[in-house]
Amino acid sequence: MDLKGLMFSICFTSLLPLNAQETESRSDTIPYRIAFSDKITFRVGVQNAANRFVLSAEDGTSVRYRPVNRNIVKISTQFRALDISFGLTPAILNPERDRENARIRNMNFRVFLGRWMQTFDYYDQRGHFGEFDGDEVYLPDLESRKIGGTTAYVFNRNFSFRALISQNEWQRRSAGSFVPRFVAYYTRYKLVLENSVLRSHSYDLGLGPGYHYNWVLHPNIMVSAGNTTGIGINFLEDDGNTTTTSFLWETIFRGGISYNSNRFFGGVDLSYAFLEHSRSREVRVDDRIYFAQVYIGYRIQAPRKLIEAAEKVNRKFGLN
Repeated sequence: MDLKGLMFSICFTSLLPLNAQETESRSDTIPYRIAFSDKITFRVGVQNAANRFVLSAEDGTSVRYRPVNRNIVKISTQFRALDISFGLTPAILNPERDRENARIRNMNFRVFLGRWMQTFDYYDQRGHFGEFDGDEVYLPDLESRKIGGTTAYVFNRNFSFRALISQNEWQRRSAGSFVPRFVAYYTRYKLVLENSVLRSHSYDLGLGPGYHYNWVLHPNIMVSAGNTTGIGINFLEDDGNTTTTSFLWETIFRGGISYNSNRFFGGVDLSYAFLEHSRSREVRVDDRIYFAQVYIGYRIQAPRKLIEAAEKVNRKFGLN
């Protein structure tokens, strides 16, 4: 190697650490997450959420039940913790909605208090399809009503659940967190026959560890994935006469992909939960709870007076 080549190699090698240090320094100046506390968010999405269940007998036979599909076009306005929304069920998206006796009402929302996250789910469903020997049979007088939710705690302050769920935060750098979760649900099953009404009441309590991660693939694009798996206990009461107890195995998957910027955002949000019971009964009921949503939205600057009023409320009640 000649003198010129040697000098070039020395200079190039000495500049590499400086370049790496400069890149790292630029990365350190980017916050892990950004909150939109001064913005009003407008959002429209199409969502489908339901509680399906599987009825299994001791001889190994099982029947799967699903409610009448109800796809909801949801329009909402959000400012900080305040979220006002209403839903539409257009016929073009709901070919089954006029089935005899059909009813499906779903409500899902979440509350963030610091690093605590509380979810609430409500499913009121009447009219189910049962799968018998590969064929679907409509059962107009089969009802299910579920109330409950989960309580979770996010250990890593740099990880943003809100960036995936409510879009009032923006994850700028990849981060993950250990997220333990407590699950509690009450479900009532009701079947109206010609001369009688059959009811069952199910209580599920579960606790398990979980982990979630937000991958920032691009400054504006994020992919999220996570799972919580745990054990618990179930109490099943039949017609108010007998109560049986069994172990509960619960697992919850959640994920999505989103685009975010200061003004525009959009994405897909998915979750699926299994509540499996032990085989210590002649008949057992296992739950499948799912939620899927496609959404787009836009943010505008909130009026100064609205921001000042929100700050007063936050100071008074110690919120963020």
